[in-house]
Amino acid sequence: MKKTHDTEGNIITTNIALKRLAKLGQSQACEGIIIGMLQEGIEPTVVSYTTAIGACAKEGSKNPELANQWLQRMRSRNVMPNFHTYNTALAACLDGKLESTVTGSKIAVEMLAAVNQELRDGLVGSAEYKSALPD
Repeated sequence: MKKTHDTEGNIITTNIALKRLAKLGQSQACEGIIIGMLQEGIEPTVVSYTTAIGACAKEGSKNPELANQWLQRMRSRNVMPNFHTYNTALAACLDGKLESTVTGSKIAVEMLAAVNQELRDGLVGSAEYKSALPD
């Protein structure tokens, strides 16, 4: 971001950039932003990852496998998906293809496991950002 806009990025500015790219369905560009965040020492949040997954759910450029990869990546960095994240990832699977249905089933199983754990352990933090339970 520094090279392009001659400014230091922060979590807010990078999430804004992610949102603009996601609305265009630019999933690879979102990946580049998140890689840049990590290189600059900015830790992506659940909002960052959910927005990147949103690029995979954009009509005309749905990519369920990449959405599932983003779920795995965020968990590997100890950022837990919330219900917005799961709903967005599941939306990426709605392209009518059998493979996408299988991927959606895997995501749904992971979501149910997260819900069960949350019900068992309780919720810590804001339900808006942390809960896997839908309203």
